[in-house]
Amino acid sequence: MRTGEKAWAKEGFFSDMVKTGYASFLVMGDSILALADGGQLVLFAADPKECREIGKVRVGGQNWCNPAYADGKLYLRDAQELRCVELVP
Repeated sequence: MRTGEKAWAKEGFFSDMVKTGYASFLVMGDSILALADGGQLVLFAADPKECREIGKVRVGGQNWCNPAYADGKLYLRDAQELRCVELVP
């Protein structure tokens, strides 16, 4: 990797401009679960060398919440409602 190159840069992850974008992160074993401000839930490998996406799904609308995780379920809210998403292996 060249000096100044961003290994973890990923275009289009945030719904807004990067300067004002928001995401919440949870460590899930050897992965990182991120909830982006546009409602995308993305699972990444916890690899410091590169941004390697494992999977993604839209779970809500525009949000700026910090989700909670308990017993295999992710609790989050967007501008319209509170949601519970069951995470399955």
